[in-house]
Amino acid sequence: MLRFFLIFICFSAFLASDLIARDATLSRNLLQEMETSNFDQELKRILDDYYLDSFGGLEVWSKLQSLQTTGEIIINDFKIPFIGYKKKPNLCKIIFNPLSENRYIQAFDGQDAWEWNTHVSATPTLMTENNARSFITSSSMGDQLLFPQLNGKKIVFIGSRLLENGQLVRDIQVTLPKEVSITYSIGVGQSILLEETHYYSEDNRVERMVYSDHRIFDGVKVAFCNDVYLNEKLSHSIRLRQVQFNPGLTAWMFSMPSELDSLISSNSTGLTRFQFKLESESLLLGNGLSDELKLIPTNSILDYSDLTDYFKVLRVNQSESKTDTLEN
Repeated sequence: MLRFFLIFICFSAFLASDLIARDATLSRNLLQEMETSNFDQELKRILDDYYLDSFGGLEVWSKLQSLQTTGEIIINDFKIPFIGYKKKPNLCKIIFNPLSENRYIQAFDGQDAWEWNTHVSATPTLMTENNARSFITSSSMGDQLLFPQLNGKKIVFIGSRLLENGQLVRDIQVTLPKEVSITYSIGVGQSILLEETHYYSEDNRVERMVYSDHRIFDGVKVAFCNDVYLNEKLSHSIRLRQVQFNPGLTAWMFSMPSELDSLISSNSTGLTRFQFKLESESLLLGNGLSDELKLIPTNSILDYSDLTDYFKVLRVNQSESKTDTLEN
């Protein structure tokens, strides 16, 4: 009897360890990008082709950790320049009118979605619930198909159809929590995203994005044109000008600041000046003002990238003047 009990205990321990190992493997799969092993063959094939054609496959995509885009948003023929940042898995920040002191900023730091109109407020605020839900849904670097087996997400192939322009697509529907559904329309022949439709049942809202002018950067196809329709009426268009992967972004760049702290100002003649902060190793610049860096002594610059908002400068001694400025 004792021997049987010991055998039972050992067998139970083996089963428990085996279940733990399976759970650990399942958890890793759920968190792994492009993991399609549990899908039926048709959906698996469509997704695998999409990952390879659009993102270069897992090996290529895994090396790309962040993204910077510049372009313009067009609303009723009025063009607004912007610069956008994304960092895996879902950090996002967009700055409209980046060369102006009157900027509008939208961001998600992984926890809170916030916005800031510097023309009307000295401090940023959290987005409304509806705006936050839309922004967070689109904040991922890539799209919702990249982590197909995350808990709470359901993905199904709903069929093929012709778009208005005659292109044949396969529709993949992704259902997310809080009654959000996204349909990804992937081209046949070239497995690239041609349309993306978001359905928000709570407020009976439909957003449809139409993508075109795909170009390849670091093995990834990026759509340079995006027309956005709200309830089938054209809302705005997005046109990219520049794209760069791995520009060197850090997570704190997406955090909501506590107050306006501009290091850029203009003097009475309208010339831009850059003011050093003695307690900081970084100088905040408006993107696109890199020409003015020529006026800064090269021996004071430690590290700089044209594609980020920051460059490092030598720390100034506390005994030196606190009003050192550079004017162009």
